[in-house]
Amino acid sequence: LLTNDGEAAEASTLAEELAAKLAERVGEFSELVVKQDDKAAMIYVEKLLGQGVPIESLFEDLLAPVARRLGELWSEDINDFFDVTTGIGRLQHIVRTFGRDFCDEGHLPLSSRCALLMPLPGEQHTFGISLLRENLLREGWRVWCGQCTMMDEVVQLVKIQSFDMVGLSGSALLDPAALAVD
Repeated sequence: LLTNDGEAAEASTLAEELAAKLAERVGEFSELVVKQDDKAAMIYVEKLLGQGVPIESLFEDLLAPVARRLGELWSEDINDFFDVTTGIGRLQHIVRTFGRDFCDEGHLPLSSRCALLMPLPGEQHTFGISLLRENLLREGWRVWCGQCTMMDEVVQLVKIQSFDMVGLSGSALLDPAALAVD
């Protein structure tokens, strides 16, 4: 609990310093998740956690930028589809493994808030949804995740179930007309 502006400013400065230190590791960890095995990635993360890096910072300041970097490496033809898929798979494994710890760190408020998180039809990029899901679970939300093949499926789900938030994720909107719903 922060009791004054000085402590809040100090906490903010520490968070910014930690984010900068993790940003320096993005290239290294991007290479590790592509070129080494699952065990090496887990050891790397466990070492950071053992050094006191909060899981929230790890997710937001390292894993999310690494996922973006892997996408850049693919776009630049430095890594192929298999490399990027392998790397993202390792990031997903880390989120699933340590997501439980992420939720256990704080008090989970009882909540009736419910969220629906889905990629747009045909979307393959779901890592961001995984991170958002972990954040919402930590805050006590009930979270529904899934895939759909047509926007009509999302509309039907929202009609039969009440959601406080609907989050749809897409990396590129190539055919906006495909999202139209009658």
